[in-house]
Amino acid sequence: MRSLVKVYQIYYDDSQKAGLEPEFIPIKNYPTTVFFEAKVMVDLINQGKHKGADYFGVLSPTFRRKIADGRRWGPIIKNRARPHFTAKSLEIYLRQNKPSICSLTNHRPHSVFWIAERFHKGIVKATKAILDHINYRCYWDAVTPHVIYFNYFVATPKVYEHFVKSLLEPAIHAMETVPHIKKLCDINSNYRKPVTPELEKQIGRNYYPLHPFITERLINVYTTKNSATLKIIHW
Repeated sequence: MRSLVKVYQIYYDDSQKAGLEPEFIPIKNYPTTVFFEAKVMVDLINQGKHKGADYFGVLSPTFRRKIADGRRWGPIIKNRARPHFTAKSLEIYLRQNKPSICSLTNHRPHSVFWIAERFHKGIVKATKAILDHINYRCYWDAVTPHVIYFNYFVATPKVYEHFVKSLLEPAIHAMETVPHIKKLCDINSNYRKPVTPELEKQIGRNYYPLHPFITERLINVYTTKNSATLKIIHW
């Protein structure tokens, strides 16, 4: 039977399972990579897991906490999404509005990459190198009218697949294989969260490189390039 919404929720160790949304499909990401959720997104699309639903998404285990934390950010990037998220209310909202993409956060328009440059030095230069290499042309560093963070969005299977195959997967491949891009990305992002000994074993670094901070912002590049053909709404 076709479902309206099919969302996978990633977890990294068994202690996180109890906090996952009961309506979502749990998927363990172990061992993880420097791309964290992004590599799982690519794998699920390549396995055809997005098929058989009207909307598809992949969320992190800290989905609810990050939504709440975002409400305490500064005025430019603060999350203004409606409170009291439930899977059922999301289904109703999607059924009523029939978007191409629904962001599960809501922010004022801003440049996600130039804001990120304040915290993760080098992200603008690295992103430009990636997009130049894969020949993805658009005003990617301009103000984004429909800001999406953390890959917290659902999209129609057709749109989600197009995002992954046209941008996310080629970008990851460039970060993995192109020497000068690998060098630009593999620097300390200065993320405030420490790398645990267990995570260091998995990603081979005692710091968070730029990879996940670039990939989680690429959906904004995609929506900028394809804005004329997408209906985007926010929770």
